[in-house]
Amino acid sequence: MLLATSLGAQTLRVGLALGFPPYQYSIAGRPAGLDVDLTEAILHEAGYTVTWVQGPWDDVLATLRTTRDLDLVAGMEKTGIRRTLFLLGRTLYARKNLLFLRANEPAIHRLEDLVGRAVAGDRDSGIEELLASRGLKDDVRLVRTQTKEEAFAQLSTGKVAAAIMPEAVGWTLARKADIVVKVLDFGNPGSPVGLAFPRDRPELLKQLDEAVLRLEARGTIRTILSRFTSNTLR
Repeated sequence: MLLATSLGAQTLRVGLALGFPPYQYSIAGRPAGLDVDLTEAILHEAGYTVTWVQGPWDDVLATLRTTRDLDLVAGMEKTGIRRTLFLLGRTLYARKNLLFLRANEPAIHRLEDLVGRAVAGDRDSGIEELLASRGLKDDVRLVRTQTKEEAFAQLSTGKVAAAIMPEAVGWTLARKADIVVKVLDFGNPGSPVGLAFPRDRPELLKQLDEAVLRLEARGTIRTILSRFTSNTLR
């Protein structure tokens, strides 16, 4: 179920994930996080108010792709397959994905060590694309969870051998759960992140990209990103 939270007049309906701190989550039922702050600033600059529609990430993406119930989605990583499914706006920042493991996991040192194992991860993530490029995707049991918190819980109990998630999300959840983890970094510089739109909304993409350019020129985007310091994002 997708849950809607309105800010002022219902104008644009914006999809948002659950349990994805510090980027997308909720506090006392109110959407919060870096992607929330960025998107609200962009929509305000363009003269819109927002109704947040928050739910499991796969449900949000399916809603954007197959219905008219969402106008856009906040904070989507711009991976190859998503570029074919959606219109993707101007890059706002980069989000680095890592493979999180339990600290005492002795047997996983490279992607090939995941063969035959269960791994929690988002559909169409950058690391999933890397697995596919090496011919390993069909040999790894990819497990979809509704939230990254659920993925982390499965990692902590050993239900999955590893969890794919952005660096900042993994460290945030590790601190929250007081779990000792380690990571494998495959050297990717990070996936670009921006707003995502249905393929039949190029005019909305253009309008919001122009708002982003104005906010960049005034330093507003940089100011919002600076609130999420290196300590927050790691």
